[in-house]
Amino acid sequence: MSFTYTTEKIDDLIMIILRGRFIESGGNHGLIEEVKEILESQATDFIVDLSGLEYLNSVGINTLVKMVNAINRKGHRLAFVNVPDKIKELLEVIKLNSVFTILDSTSDAVKLMKQ
Repeated sequence: MSFTYTTEKIDDLIMIILRGRFIESGGNHGLIEEVKEILESQATDFIVDLSGLEYLNSVGINTLVKMVNAINRKGHRLAFVNVPDKIKELLEVIKLNSVFTILDSTSDAVKLMKQ
């Protein structure tokens, strides 16, 4: 399955749902650009659901880091939720688990963002 994503609004938050194999060079399919457009048009925090992500390599990791940086620069927050075990292990190995906010569920992220 190739990489796809969708965005939806949850209250005043933006949820981005990633699916497939995030491995293609230039394969973010406009994800970073869309995040930047959202940040320009509205003040919001983000939740990124990784439950549908099958595989992630350096291309995908680089895109996630860029997304976190873009959101943080604007003073907003981002939480990753529903992270599959194999992707969680990868993030731990490369020490991004200490940089990323990783939560078990969407409801946990919504609670955090409302604080």
